[in-house]
Amino acid sequence: ESSDVCSSDLILRKLYKFKREGKLKKKLWIFMDEAHDFIPNRGNPSSKKVTLFIIDKGRMLGIYLGFCCQDIKRIDENVFKQSRYIFMGSTLTPDNFKEIMKQCQLWDRMDSIYGTYTDKFMGLKRFQWCCIDRLAKKDYWLKIPAPMSCHMTEDMYQRRYSQ
Repeated sequence: ESSDVCSSDLILRKLYKFKREGKLKKKLWIFMDEAHDFIPNRGNPSSKKVTLFIIDKGRMLGIYLGFCCQDIKRIDENVFKQSRYIFMGSTLTPDNFKEIMKQCQLWDRMDSIYGTYTDKFMGLKRFQWCCIDRLAKKDYWLKIPAPMSCHMTEDMYQRRYSQ
């Protein structure tokens, strides 16, 4: 783990430098799985400082970061304050949903309709997502299969487990 964190720190620094110097012209989309390893809520690995810097300053250079984590309480709350889009999948609990909405500073809008959202959210199935646009203060309900991942499609899942 520590070597992965060191590597991510170095890679992000180099990519930022190359973009700033004009050596990379295209936009960069960087996705980090198990985000709590890179930007933990507690502790300060070297990757945390550079990742938060990239979140803040990288957009103007065309560097965009995406994070995946199963427990949002393990991620630094500054990530939510800097993120425009938050994707929440069907495995999220109502309490985590509420916590995300608070961290995105959208809870004031959601508090009065929390029950409706909780029911809608709890109805999500595999590969369905709620996407919150924090700036526009809108929510989108999506179905996005993961064909490039090791996840099974809904058909594969049904065939395997319906027998």
